[in-house]
Amino acid sequence: MHRYFRSPLGLLVALVGLGCATTVAAARPVSDERAAELNELIDGRKARITLARSGEASARSAKDVTIGPLTTEWLEQIPSAAEWKPRSAQTSNLQRIQIRRRGLGALEGLAFGIALGALAGAAFGASLPSHQEGLGALYFTSPAAFGALVGAGAGGLLGPLIGAAIGHRTTIEFEGGNEEP
Repeated sequence: MHRYFRSPLGLLVALVGLGCATTVAAARPVSDERAAELNELIDGRKARITLARSGEASARSAKDVTIGPLTTEWLEQIPSAAEWKPRSAQTSNLQRIQIRRRGLGALEGLAFGIALGALAGAAFGASLPSHQEGLGALYFTSPAAFGALVGAGAGGLLGPLIGAAIGHRTTIEFEGGNEEP
């Protein structure tokens, strides 16, 4: 087993990362209906476009992407300038398009933040003596329950911020032959 997954924290990080990504398959040739579905998914988002046989190093920053059955068009960011130039390629030459969905990332961050915060808070609370005096004793008989509540609250505040910053990654993978429709 890879050493990264030997620790519970490493496994947890890997599982959280898997939960924040979606892959959508797009079979070639792309039909008009499928192109419309993919365009709805991409609508208004910046993207990274990778052409087939060009490799990951040539992923291009793009916006205003429009997928068609024959041709895909976009505005490509020129690295040396702050301008966008129109580009296009045959849809059959696309390998993948990646987008980030920040709103969905915030919702996932909320869910993960509450769950992980509650677990961490409960573990911390459970490590305290049960006769602990203070705020926790006012509301709960168990410091673990109070810790879970405080941890869930903290995770509920931090999780959406982190989730929105990272975003939910959606990848459209183009598969199949390079024939045109």
